[in-house]
Amino acid sequence: MKACYQNIDFAAVNLKEGRFSVRNKFLFTDLNEFDFAWELAANGTPVSEGRFRVEAGPGERAEADLHAAYPKEARAGEEYVLTLSARLRERTAWAEAGHEIAFAQFVLPIRLAVSAPADSPETLKVTEEDGRALVVSGTAFNVRFDLTSGELASYRLGEAELLKQAPAPNFWRAYTDNDRGNKHPDRCAVWREAGPGRKLAGLSWTRGANEVVVTAEFELPTEPVSLCTIAYAVRGNGEIEIRERLVPGTNLPEIPEIGLLFVMDASFDRLAWYGKGPHENYWDRSVGAKLGLHEGRVKEQVVPYLRPQESGNKTEVRFATVKDASGRGFRIDGLPHVEWSALPYTPSELEQYDHHHLLPESDKTVVRVHFKQMGVGGDDSWGAPVHPEYKLFANRTYEFGFKLTGIAD
Repeated sequence: MKACYQNIDFAAVNLKEGRFSVRNKFLFTDLNEFDFAWELAANGTPVSEGRFRVEAGPGERAEADLHAAYPKEARAGEEYVLTLSARLRERTAWAEAGHEIAFAQFVLPIRLAVSAPADSPETLKVTEEDGRALVVSGTAFNVRFDLTSGELASYRLGEAELLKQAPAPNFWRAYTDNDRGNKHPDRCAVWREAGPGRKLAGLSWTRGANEVVVTAEFELPTEPVSLCTIAYAVRGNGEIEIRERLVPGTNLPEIPEIGLLFVMDASFDRLAWYGKGPHENYWDRSVGAKLGLHEGRVKEQVVPYLRPQESGNKTEVRFATVKDASGRGFRIDGLPHVEWSALPYTPSELEQYDHHHLLPESDKTVVRVHFKQMGVGGDDSWGAPVHPEYKLFANRTYEFGFKLTGIAD
């Protein structure tokens, strides 16, 4: 809300040239009363900072030339983000000097392509076990596919198992108070069991020079039937590129979420991500979240709303990690971006309890990586639906991808 109501707006006049406009929305205050600062970050890591002056009376606009803030030498593969902010110059009755009253971020049009990596030198070993399992292993990892279910059943780093429950297509979130008010749990109920009730319709695998691709096709129990395809490309460095495709049946309601859900042990409780944060943010509620490097613990992602419900989502995530105390875990890379969350509970578990103190002690970390989750709304909580531009309508095909890689430190 602070970001939505801020009285200073920043906009790019010519982003390539580093020219920005600053609009004064105050009625009686000149912008020369505030300090203005910029910060340049590369892939979320601050690399330089500075200050600039703005003079604009109430209702006026000023222009700032900040091309000097741009990187002198861009590095391949790094995304550069310029953050502009206005801060209190002096202490007030309600905040200390330096308090930020407005900000904006701009992804700069400076990004050098990374050279294609050389073919992975690691040799992949592939073993099919009685037509029931496919084992793909490299120097330091071992993954196992269940050929009867189409699931990635195991991912081992050495002797350590990273998966407690296999990745599975997920199309449901724990309904929110706003969802309940507009009858979303009833209207969209068909998607609740679409993932858990899936039926394997076909499975194939192929071996290339440097990867093994396993493709599972599922029929989802919607009426009419929806189709979901998940393809896993396993590479010699332990990386698995995962692609999901959803073809909804006709005349179905909007989809709460489109993605994958997998479960790890509760010891994997340390999170870090390069995306919007540090607090939860959603498709239609992200203006106040900053794009940057953030970190936290799994238990901190559960927001104590009056009743347990969806919480902890992060948008525009470029990459994220889920680790245990030893530094072992998974790295997730969006292709190019994903939404992501890690909570101690599944959506269905959150829906089972009316109060947070009734939630049982968790023995797991539930990771959801998704293309998008529909917006959460908030015009009111007794009937106003999520705005149409933030809905996942079931009248089109959806595709997205990310990379999942086991990490040892």
